[in-house]
Amino acid sequence: MMATAAPITPTLDVMEHFQIIFDYFNAALFKNELPRDCMLSFATHGRSKAYFSPARWSKNGEQITAHELSLNPTLLQEPKDIALSWLARLMVCLYQVEYGITRSTRSLEKRYYNVEFSEKMDSIGLPCSKDGTPEGEKMGYSMTHWIEKGGPFDQAIQDMPDEYFPWKGELKPKLPKRTIYKYRCENCHAGVMAPREVHLTCNTMACDRIMVLVN
Repeated sequence: MMATAAPITPTLDVMEHFQIIFDYFNAALFKNELPRDCMLSFATHGRSKAYFSPARWSKNGEQITAHELSLNPTLLQEPKDIALSWLARLMVCLYQVEYGITRSTRSLEKRYYNVEFSEKMDSIGLPCSKDGTPEGEKMGYSMTHWIEKGGPFDQAIQDMPDEYFPWKGELKPKLPKRTIYKYRCENCHAGVMAPREVHLTCNTMACDRIMVLVN
């Protein structure tokens, strides 16, 4: 009896397509100049949408290091072009470490973006500036990028097969934080709304009783 192959797990499926998308952008936006021996991951780093860590990983017993390109998993809840623009941005960081004029990991580790970074972002159709406007400064510790309509990245997204991005997070609406609760007098059943953990006394009909929290 021939054994059937085990179905691929969501973890393997997501990471396989992560690599496929990296290779696709490498060809479409970077002329296959980026090294493939880097670590792709999903992780949270505070409020950061994405995180580049140069030479973060090493292999046991070998003089091999790998840069890490990490996306915040909440990006899977965003539209495909927005989510993947952050991967392309990390790939610009990788390009700068490998081929940039400065070729310094120090500024990238401190999250400082220089003009060289902005120019490369612009060349792939992801212009950026300090304040998120075309007139904004092109260097700084915080940079906002946007997608150039009809630019290389926009075109790459349009040409990307749908199966390259099979998994998507389910965006659940945040429920408003509750601050007001209902209290009731057990004698006359009068009700009142108030914050939690307050002590209320009912004076209706001269009850003079402590009101209890209903919900």
